[in-house]
Amino acid sequence: MGGGKTSLINSTNNHQQQSSSSVSNKPLVALLDGRDCSVEMPLLKDIATVAFCDAHLTTEIHEKVLNEAVAAFLYTIRITREDLVKFRSLKMLVKIGNPDLSNIDVDAATQLGIAVCNTPADALEETADHTMSLILNLYRRTYWLAQGSADKTKPANLKNPQELREGMSGTRRIRGQTLGIVGFGRVGCAVALRAKTFGFRVCFYDPNASLGMDRVFGVDRTENLTDMLTQSDCLTLHCKLTPETRLMLNNSTLDRLKFGAFLINTSDPDLIDQQALIAFLKSGHIKAAALDIPCCGDTQQTESTGKEALLNSPNVICTPSFAAWFSEESLKDLRISAAREVRNALTGAIPESLQNCVNKDQLLTFRLAALQQRFPIPQAFALAGVGEDSFGLHPQNNLPPSLPLNLLTDQFFINQNNNLPQQPKRSISTVPQSSTTTASAPSSLETDSSAAANFGF
Repeated sequence: MGGGKTSLINSTNNHQQQSSSSVSNKPLVALLDGRDCSVEMPLLKDIATVAFCDAHLTTEIHEKVLNEAVAAFLYTIRITREDLVKFRSLKMLVKIGNPDLSNIDVDAATQLGIAVCNTPADALEETADHTMSLILNLYRRTYWLAQGSADKTKPANLKNPQELREGMSGTRRIRGQTLGIVGFGRVGCAVALRAKTFGFRVCFYDPNASLGMDRVFGVDRTENLTDMLTQSDCLTLHCKLTPETRLMLNNSTLDRLKFGAFLINTSDPDLIDQQALIAFLKSGHIKAAALDIPCCGDTQQTESTGKEALLNSPNVICTPSFAAWFSEESLKDLRISAAREVRNALTGAIPESLQNCVNKDQLLTFRLAALQQRFPIPQAFALAGVGEDSFGLHPQNNLPPSLPLNLLTDQFFINQNNNLPQQPKRSISTVPQSSTTTASAPSSLETDSSAAANFGF
């Protein structure tokens, strides 16, 4: 079934034993840009209605999802501020796969009170294997040879040494070559172990790596990036994108790289100044590169300056940004992780119960600021007979200590799970609140096991 507003499918419909009334009483969880909920549904069917949209664009998201979905899974679909404001009940987004969240406007989601989660499992084996396959392709030119063999305008077989030399120009013997690794975390270590078996001498640069890692893995450690660049016949990146690492490979640093080196990046594309990379590829300073390229234009740099040039470069191998972590096994693991995160929310509190929420601290800060504006903390303690001198922030969550549970206003009751004011009318149940519900009856939310979550206020 193609994408479109008519494609909303309830993945629990095939369970005939589940009455329609029980389904409608449960909060709606939607997969925005996919069809398969076979992993998520068994983990959530007892507390939520799971459906999929199969949308390729946000304009294809079903109206019911926009109105009722309290949580949504997504892969690569782009979610902007304009898209987020269309959701009337949404409390959390969970991205499955690549932990990079540049296809989601996280700042806008935070301002709208929406938790954004990723699945940060690094798919260690898959990423290391993918990196090694790219390294081998660059050294043995397997990718280009396969393309040439498939090109009907060229001879299918390289029948003589001259043709073979032309087709395999640029191949190198691996043994004795130096592989430089930027970032020596779990993936970097796994790549090092694989590379050593092929005969690479391995060196790495990672100022955060523990002392002695070089001796443990039988590799060389460099004290700075420049030292490693000048040694590397092949360079591979396995570090996170931070303000310090953004555009770490630029005109200045790439100029220090050994002439004719190979470059592999299965991490974030914004680690490299792509205009500089294109120039160094054209000059031959970088002989060839293998890169994971965002498949949906989800980084501004790739979308605006470098993507087409890199895709069309004759000495670049481009793979989709999700290719490095993908296997049937890793995808299932990531989907289970995402479903468990939603379950944490539906049975707990947002964002407190979330393990992989990237904007948890900001949401808690905004909540506290809103609370202080509408219900000043000193006033709350004064009503409870507590002096201001005893006021302090909790050491673990940096929030005020428990507010008095008997403190009620026209707008709030104090939730006993987190001791914060909450509006009963903001329950995530998809069933409209009864007109008889009042703020003075919090017990219905606190004791009703079918209520999926406390989303704060």
